[in-house]
Amino acid sequence: MENLQIRRLSKVQTSFQDDLQFINEIQKERGLPIISKNIWESSDNDWVVYGGFIEDKIVCITFLFPYHRIPHNDYPYGYVAELGGTYTLPKYRNKGIASKVVKEMLDNVKKDLPLLDAIVADSTDDGYSIYKRYGFIDGECHRIWKNKL
Repeated sequence: MENLQIRRLSKVQTSFQDDLQFINEIQKERGLPIISKNIWESSDNDWVVYGGFIEDKIVCITFLFPYHRIPHNDYPYGYVAELGGTYTLPKYRNKGIASKVVKEMLDNVKKDLPLLDAIVADSTDDGYSIYKRYGFIDGECHRIWKNKL
């Protein structure tokens, strides 16, 4: 798409309230909790959010959620991020937009998060090929969750 613009979204951007509204429309569509402006602004982690825009309308989004874990050989800084929440409006799917937005994020990740050791992605079937294209490998361990704490 020749008129696609990709940019990192910022907590201080004056237009971010519009972008947050889009994010929350997606959250509702997926049945997920709303992200309030207060949660976003008071977040103690530095979420990295990139959006794809066509004619100043956000049509695709992806998130990196960094967190700390115990350092070891594979993670000397103990700083990893989860890539998730990648979503493209249905009208704009299958046009390579999500792939371009994810690539832009990955191209800038060391500038955005200089001490980051690794990125993990839990992918849908739709996103799997995008992540594989950019060097993600299938994990060898089981990832399990405990909900309802």
